[in-house]
Amino acid sequence: MKKLFVLIAVVMMAVGLQAQNWGVGVKFGWDYGLNIKKYTGNNALEGVIDFHNGGFRATGLYEWEQKLDYGFRVYYGFGASLGMWDDDDDESGFGLGINGILGVEWHPNAIPFTFALDWMPSFQLIPSSGFWAKGLAFSVKYVW
Repeated sequence: MKKLFVLIAVVMMAVGLQAQNWGVGVKFGWDYGLNIKKYTGNNALEGVIDFHNGGFRATGLYEWEQKLDYGFRVYYGFGASLGMWDDDDDESGFGLGINGILGVEWHPNAIPFTFALDWMPSFQLIPSSGFWAKGLAFSVKYVW
């Protein structure tokens, strides 16, 4: 029994070491959804799934980060998105786009959460091309 306890403890520590620098949370704004972020030093990879017009959009982003004082950091980057939704004419649509992101994130030292305000504009490629600027959102992520 003691060996089993030690084995479980070692496995949990190994998983904990593997899972550092991640954030998972919710995003509120023009669109609302879920996001996950992998922090890699001065860069990050972020995935967002947001919901709008009876559908969804999945976005993958590569971000550069610049640390500021008091737990703040500025980030900017680019990525791509694809989604399915009902448009204003009640027709289903499939979309593909290129995204940018610009934001500021705050991670207070005392708690395992980050708070961010960002703008994620999109240039839609399919089904028709156009610029979508309504990407302002606030997010809260649990980080470990």
